[in-house]
This record gives sequence, C-alpha cells and structure tokens, in this order.
Amino acid sequence: MRKIYLLLFAVLCFQCKDESPPIGTPFSQVEGINDTWKLVSIEQTDELNKGDDEALDVTTLMGGTEAAVITFNSADFSYTLEAGTMRNFFPASGSWFFDNNDFPAKITLENGGTQIELNLQAPVRRESGEDNLIIKYVRPIDGCKQLEDGKIGAVGYRYNFLRQ
Repeated sequence: MRKIYLLLFAVLCFQCKDESPPIGTPFSQVEGINDTWKLVSIEQTDELNKGDDEALDVTTLMGGTEAAVITFNSADFSYTLEAGTMRNFFPASGSWFFDNNDFPAKITLENGGTQIELNLQAPVRRESGEDNLIIKYVRPIDGCKQLEDGKIGAVGYRYNFLRQ
C-alpha cells in the first residue's frame, strides 16, 4: 500500500505544471518619467505631526491660475519647468537623477550646484498606463524642528502631475 502511495505521489509531482504566467521584463522608471507633465493639484502636509496623514488641498493658493508644466528628458537627464503662476521652489531647468534607476524612491533636480530632493509617492511607468507623477517636496524653513532625515522643515507639498 505504501508503494502505491509513493508511486501515485511521484506521478502527481511529474504532472504538475507551473501555472503562473511569466512576469516579463521590468518597467523602466527612467523611460516612464520621460514626458511632459501638467500640474493638477497640490496638497500641503504637516511634516512635524507624523501621526496625522491628512493633507490640505492648496491647489488654488499655491498653483495659481496657470498650471505648471514640467518636461523630463531621459535621453540626457535634463528637465525644464514652466512654472505658470505656481508658487515655485524649483529651478526652471537643469538635470535630474533618481537615487536608484531600477527602484527609485527619490528624484533630485539639480541646477548650478543647487539640488532639490523630491520623494516619489508612486511609481512612474509608461508601459503600465500610469499617467500620474506624484512627488513630495519638504520645504526647508529656518528655525523649524530638525526632521528624522536631518533636514529642517515643517511643511511638505505633494504635487500631482498628469502626463500630457
């Protein structure tokens, strides 16, 4: 009887197939950001109150009447920003880079030695049809509490851009 169970088990093991579909090639975040993006909303966050995830919609106040447009070029890692009437904290043009091209958590805008670090709030992939670029900027403010990452700041701005 034991031999029958072992034989049956062996037959079942050989008949089992891997039913999971292949994952395929990973989406390129570098190619995903390569486009023109139009600002659709801005939310303000309190960086000192870590327990409170609520954000205040400040699109009208900070975004102005003419939407900002940012274009990222992945061929030469350059960007241009047409700020419109947005209250702007970023250089109008320069170069950009991810902290990790395969699995980025941050994008840095650079111009003339000045670097602005932005936290990516969601992946940016063209192939999967994701049309939003959501970045967060923690604004440094003198005299405010030092945050965990060593920066001085109290206010964060979450920018939501839509692919054009």
